[in-house]
Amino acid sequence: LEGPSEDITWICWHPKGDVVLAGSTDMSTWMWNAGTGDCMSVLSGHSGAVTCGKFSSDGKLVVTGSEDGSARVWSPKTGACVVNMQDSKGAGTFHQAGINCLDTCGELLLTGSQDCTAILTMVSLPASADVLPTGKVLFIHQHHQDSVEGVAIHPSLRYIATCSLDARVMVYEPSAESPRFVCQHQAGVTKVTWHPTMDWLVSASLDRTVKVWDGRSGAALASWTGHKDAVMDVAVSSDGRQCVSGSDDQRALVWRFPQA
Repeated sequence: LEGPSEDITWICWHPKGDVVLAGSTDMSTWMWNAGTGDCMSVLSGHSGAVTCGKFSSDGKLVVTGSEDGSARVWSPKTGACVVNMQDSKGAGTFHQAGINCLDTCGELLLTGSQDCTAILTMVSLPASADVLPTGKVLFIHQHHQDSVEGVAIHPSLRYIATCSLDARVMVYEPSAESPRFVCQHQAGVTKVTWHPTMDWLVSASLDRTVKVWDGRSGAALASWTGHKDAVMDVAVSSDGRQCVSGSDDQRALVWRFPQA
């Protein structure tokens, strides 16, 4: 698959089809047909590297975040930006530095930034195709003390989670401004992700561990050791039985979850 003129920063699959989406440091996002390799769309408009992105749950929209501090919602069919969320006037209404990560589920969009904040936004999807979506900021969470590196929305929309280089994981209810609880690592946390069927939260850290938390209480359920360097990413299998972690030690390790 060819297209971007600079480094690719992230890549993901369409939730329902053989379509690949990727963002680049050249400020563009590309979409390809995985079967033919043909470019389907190029999304251009950010003024900085596109650092994160994904399809909406139904695959009808694309959401991207950038070093320019903005989050954009796109129509993959037309390539048009339909919502642009940014603080263009310096009024503190959106992120004040580059966006590192995002997650979306239903109408909720959660973004994490180098400015130590996580912002929860509602993207309203009108029933009529003639009416454009709109974005409304619900909460600007300012409880972290360092860059927010990972965010995750629970599949049921009951909880949201954030993690930061301040070595903490925080879990909120979407309707609350303050966290339900805080989970502690020994070094910066690089990724959080929810288990697909249980209220479990998985985190990866620079302290070389992968931890599993009870997403309702914050209790530690497991702490997996085995990596010899910082753990940079973690993903859970679709059946919820295993997860895989990737580390700067040049290894990927597969873990089994504790029994429910």
